[in-house]
Amino acid sequence: EGKLYMWGNAKDFQLGVPGLPEIQPSPVEVKFLMDEALRPHVLSVAIGATHSMCLVRTAKSQS
Repeated sequence: EGKLYMWGNAKDFQLGVPGLPEIQPSPVEVKFLMDEALRPHVLSVAIGATHSMCLVRTAKSQS
């Protein structure tokens, strides 16, 4: 579906979702800070002990 859900250690904001408890036990959807008209679609995710990042494709990048 191209959506991204994260859970786990959120102590240093590494899940990308503001306002989470230090440990997030259940998946929460990551909302991207971009125009919804771009329709972000997650292609790949990389996660480490203290970071996370993802590669997205947008409607604009498809043209």
